[in-house]
Order: sequence, then C-alpha cells, then structure tokens
Amino acid sequence: MMRRKKKLFIRPGRWPSGALVVAIGLVTLLASCAPRTTHWSPVEAPKKLQVKWAEFHHAVKFDKASAKLAVSEKRTLSRFLTRVGRGGGVKITITAAALDNSKLLQNREMALAKYLRRRGFDVALGQPKKAAHSQRNNVRVTVGRHIVKTPSCPDWSKPATGDSSNQVTSNFGCATATNLGLMIADPSVLVHGADDVGPADGEALSVGIENYRTDKVKTESAGSTLTGGGN
Repeated sequence: MMRRKKKLFIRPGRWPSGALVVAIGLVTLLASCAPRTTHWSPVEAPKKLQVKWAEFHHAVKFDKASAKLAVSEKRTLSRFLTRVGRGGGVKITITAAALDNSKLLQNREMALAKYLRRRGFDVALGQPKKAAHSQRNNVRVTVGRHIVKTPSCPDWSKPATGDSSNQVTSNFGCATATNLGLMIADPSVLVHGADDVGPADGEALSVGIENYRTDKVKTESAGSTLTGGGN
C-alpha cells in the first residue's frame, strides 16, 4: 500500500516560527556581506589582443590629360603613407578612374606605382572604376593592413583585497598582452603566423647538439678576444 506524500503548507493566518525567520535573515545578511571579489571572474576582463583588417584611402590628383605626378601630390601622399603605411604586412592597391583614353589611364597607374615601389612598397593594380566627372583625374591609393587593439590596461575592476577565492588579480596578463601588441611589427602573424618561416632543418640542428654533448664545441682563445678601439 503506497503512502501519500505529505504536503508542506502554512495554514492561513499562521506565520513561520521565529527561529526560521531568524535563519532566513542570517543567510540573506551573510550573502550580502560577501566581498565583491567572490563574485568577480576573469571573464569580465579578458586580456586578449584583437586583430582586424583595416583599409585607408587616399586620392591622388592628376592634371587634366597628364600622367605626371605633381610635387604637391607626392608631398601629401608621403604624409599619408607615413601615417598609415608603417610596419609589415602592408598591401597597397592602385585604382584609377575609368577613362576612354586607356593609354593615359595606364601611364597614370605606372607613374604612381613607380613612385610607391621606390619607397619600398609592394603595389597591385586594381580594376579601373567609373567615377564622377569631378573625380575622373583621380587615382585612389588603398593601404590595407592588420591593426591590433590592446586590452584596456591597467584594469582595477577587481578589488585588491578581501579575496577568499584566491583568484588572480584583474591586471594579470595585462602587461604581457599589451607589450606583445605594441612590439610586433606585423600584426598579421598573430592571425596566421609568418609566411616566410618554414620548418627547421632538424639534421643541421642536431649536429650542434651532438657537438655540444661530445665536447667538440670550439672556444675562442684569450688572444682572439676583440676589444674596443677607443683611445
């Protein structure tokens, strides 16, 4: 024979005992008195670098029916490249306005590409595009590159004291991530690694290790030590 489950209920007009009310009050009080560090999590302040692709545009103006790059245009283009073209992984694309005179269009592209390549940039030619009449003598230079955003440091979102959970500080990893983002020349390697680095030659590396273990490493004599040439 199955027993009926007892239902817990409070009769109308009756209140819980004083001991129960006190217990509930103490639990609520203790929960409210817990330090803020107990509720803090490193997820609130991730120390990660954010890398994204960005493009910057500059219009180079040519005189009508001319393919000569003016000195003033070289000057403004140089300032533009100094501002956004530094570092590794920079890709430059030239996009000229579509013209009926294909020879003039080609000469403008080549004049601009020659100037940029002299400055050490790799240049690609884009497909000519239709432009408004006022912009038909312009050639657009697009600088594309990866840029890195460092985490917000210093981070004091977690109080420095009263941590009973013994978690890391909110500044943990801040300096490491920030310094890496500031010192790296080409942020694109953070996305896909370096393109020009292949696998190491294991056989050649093992020779150096073997020479070290068998005491075949050559050391310089005292007489061969180089000294400064100051007077």
